[in-house]
Amino acid sequence: VPVGHLEIAADIEADRMRNLRIVPTDLEAERTVVLNEHDMYAGDPLERLNQAVWDAAFRDHPYGHPVLGTRDDILGLTREHLFEHYDRYYWPDNATLTVIGDVDRERSFELVRRYFEPLPSANRIFQTDRGAEPDPHGEQRVVVEQAGQPGWVMLAYRTPDGSSVDTDALELLGSILTCGKLSRVYRPLVVTGLTTGAWSSISRLRHPGLFQVQALLGSDQEHFRVEQILRDAIEEIRRHGVSQQELDRAKGRTRGNLLTSRDGPVAIALQINEAIAAGDWTAYATAIDRIAAVTVDDVQRVARDYLTDARLTVGHLVQPTDTGAVQ
Repeated sequence: VPVGHLEIAADIEADRMRNLRIVPTDLEAERTVVLNEHDMYAGDPLERLNQAVWDAAFRDHPYGHPVLGTRDDILGLTREHLFEHYDRYYWPDNATLTVIGDVDRERSFELVRRYFEPLPSANRIFQTDRGAEPDPHGEQRVVVEQAGQPGWVMLAYRTPDGSSVDTDALELLGSILTCGKLSRVYRPLVVTGLTTGAWSSISRLRHPGLFQVQALLGSDQEHFRVEQILRDAIEEIRRHGVSQQELDRAKGRTRGNLLTSRDGPVAIALQINEAIAAGDWTAYATAIDRIAAVTVDDVQRVARDYLTDARLTVGHLVQPTDTGAVQ
């Protein structure tokens, strides 16, 4: 909102925290919107592969379930279900309020006190956290079949939680592995035409998540051949580490991406609140310094500790073996 209307925003958000009203017609209109969103994701073959990999990697933890839920979940939700959830979690003593923009500090605190202090507290311990997934006990494999789609290979390794310094080292390892023409897999995969590209990502969640490496196959290329090249590149780092030049290049790329991703208050708000959700808001402020502190020994150590077959889930997106078959 414009800075001059900050008080209106505070009033609305405070009212919404404890005085939510759900009109049945509004619920049904929103249900249609969410169903459309669900169907959009369900029709995306890469999203289906990604969800299948997370489901295989997390059998007990909610991370294995799609955030949107299933179609039956969405169809079955009632006003009573929503209010039960609302009354369980939407309390001031279970919230973090973030104010970002060209605002006056004392004026902002005064508005927060005026509108949020009068709200009642739940006065109970919130059981919002649960234990992490049990330790992995061996490689998992999933196959998603969909006609008319290029092949994909995805390797996903169980990682530490998002606030761990090991997560920073794994992010840089992923950059060394897949980013740019000087990356470890560019020549054996892209230059040879086996794939049209390779990417890596790491989740920064409250509990251990996944480090993912994936590749889009070229025409008529073999999934297992591409998978083996990815695994060999990772094994090379586990055995022999990376060079200082590779690490410096990855640090520069990561730092640049981080700075450009913080362009504007909305981007800053999203990143700060992601850090809050992962368990430590200060991770936003310290990210650049943490990346700078990673050493070549750190990269090799996290490769040895986390990028093991016991922590691995492999996903393949393939053409159906039978017409219309979906696995």
